[in-house]
Amino acid sequence: MKKNEKNNVKWVRLLLSIFVMSTLLFTFACKKNDSGGFTNKLQFGESVNISAEGWPVVNEKYTFALGQTVNFRIETKDDFGSSDFKLVIKQGSTVVTEFGYPSLQSYGHIYVSSFVAAEDGTYTVEAYVMTGNKLIDTKSLTVTM
Repeated sequence: MKKNEKNNVKWVRLLLSIFVMSTLLFTFACKKNDSGGFTNKLQFGESVNISAEGWPVVNEKYTFALGQTVNFRIETKDDFGSSDFKLVIKQGSTVVTEFGYPSLQSYGHIYVSSFVAAEDGTYTVEAYVMTGNKLIDTKSLTVTM
């Protein structure tokens, strides 16, 4: 199998895992009319505690091993309504990939999901609310062999 074919298989597996995890995890953090105390931020970690209020990231970190699941939490200052989300993963100014995440409810401030770290390197990850293409936060992510 050629290197390009192997990379394509990795990305297909990555996209499939993102889809599966997105459908398993729900966004729910506040009452529809409650918008106080939220900020725009993106966090990565080993897991997300969906049993705790606010669904906090467990063991927040920004370096992961190749093949490891990267759990993330997006918090928005404003109610995101029923908007979808996307993560844009870049190396330098080059977009490596974009991942879309469907809205799972009609209101809220918190979205959690995950993806698998498919290629080693240092990346910039940008989190967007799709409605209005609003940038929420940018973080650096390192994937090691």
